Amino acid sequence: GVSKVTLISDHSSRVSVKVVPAGSMGIVTPTVGEPNTLVLSFLNSDKNLHKGQDVVTAGWHGEGIEARFPPNIPVGEITKASVIVQEATEKVNVRPYADLRNLGTVQVLTGGSRK
Repeated sequence: GVSKVTLISDHSSRVSVKVVPAGSMGIVTPTVGEPNTLVLSFLNSDKNLHKGQDVVTAGWHGEGIEARFPPNIPVGEITKASVIVQEATEKVNVRPYADLRNLGTVQVLTGGSRK
């Protein structure tokens, strides 16, 4: 078969994620020119987020919309999340777990149950 692979650092990439254990959900997008920095824009920012919290795929679905990725795939770790940033722009920085500059192997998801 054939697969189209897009890195999370690609300018066209948008991944729905959640912060654990806080449960806040949002969208991770790449930072242009910095493949090891992602920006998390919040859909719900009512939780207190801080450096060191884990970010995983959300895997949400509803109202005819479904995430591209199943839930709980590790994405990265919050590196910057001050209260001022959360209140003013509702964005935090995330460092991906994968070294996207030196990536040599990828895993391709082929389908199956998303539950």
